[in-house]
This record gives sequence, C-alpha cells and structure tokens, in this order.
Amino acid sequence: MSSIASPEPFYSMARRAGDFVYLSGFGPVDRAGNVVGSTYVATVVLAFTTFARAGRLEAEGRDIIHLEIGQPDVDTFGNISQARIRAIQEGHTRYCPIPGVWALREAIAEDTGRRLGIKVQPTQVLIGPGAKTMLFFPTLALVRPGDEVIYPDPGFPTYRAMIGVAGGVPVPVPLREEEDFGADIQRVAAELNVSVNG
Repeated sequence: MSSIASPEPFYSMARRAGDFVYLSGFGPVDRAGNVVGSTYVATVVLAFTTFARAGRLEAEGRDIIHLEIGQPDVDTFGNISQARIRAIQEGHTRYCPIPGVWALREAIAEDTGRRLGIKVQPTQVLIGPGAKTMLFFPTLALVRPGDEVIYPDPGFPTYRAMIGVAGGVPVPVPLREEEDFGADIQRVAAELNVSVNG
C-alpha cells in the first residue's frame, strides 16, 4: 500500500509539539497549525520538509506517492539533456530576456498554433522558471482581497498560500478517485452553489 506525502502530518506534529514550532527560521506555526508570519515562505518550507520526510520513508522501503513539491516523476528526455549540455558548452550561461529566449518563444508559438489550429504570436508566449511562478504572477494580478479562489485538493501546497498572499480566500475543491482525480465541473458548481455558463 502507498503512503501519501502531504503537509498534514507535519501540521499534526506541529500541533502536538507545543505553542510554536519554527520552520527553518522562516516563522512559527501556532498550536492550531496556522502559520504566523510569511504564509507563502512557510508553505514552501513545509513542502520541502515534507519532501525530505518522504525521502526518509522511501529509504525505509515505503512506497510513497509524492504530492509535495511538484517534482517530475520521470527523467528529463535525453535530447533535452544533450541540448542543455551543448548550450553550456557553447557559453549560453547568462541571464536571458525576462519573457524568455526569442527562438524558444517562436518555436512554442508555432507548435502551439499548429496543435490547436490557431495563430499564436511569439509575443503571446512567456517562458518562466517553473509552473509556480507562472501561476503566482497571474494570481497576484487577478485576485482581489476577499475574492474566493478555488484550487485542487490534494494539490501543490503553495496553491493555497499564493491565493492567500494575493488577499484571496482559498476554497479547496476535492479531487476524487472516482473522477480520475479530476474535478467534474457540474459537481464543483453544485458544491460551490454557482452556475456554470457554456
């Protein structure tokens, strides 16, 4: 049987430990498991703390399903690794433009347009250092204080934190095994008491 590595066990330990537990010097957690201070930083620390705990359990022979840091469960494809090695050997080791390298943006625009049957301009493509950043920036731009924002649960631990940092109210949407861990939009709408258009 598999174990699921998620933040909850750490919060349970925090609740049992006393009034405060310090997360690597980034801030305390109170007895209720609430982070006092920087929620986003503490959540990231919590995710990596859970990842480390999961690694220890794996070393003990436990079968772990990782739900903590979003680490891919497959190796990087060989052609990508070789291209990265060539780029380093050719001296491509400096910062790139903020929206990403133009040639890559062009290639992504062409590929996306071809696959979706639409016209995509390279200026519509942004390259980021990872999904977290590309989710965090739009969240900061679009969420107003008090907005309710749904997020998948279980899911990446920082979803809830980034909504909170933006001033939103996180609303978890349970992902169910019988729905293949997706979210049926009609069920979600009914549970949230909202209408679904389209």
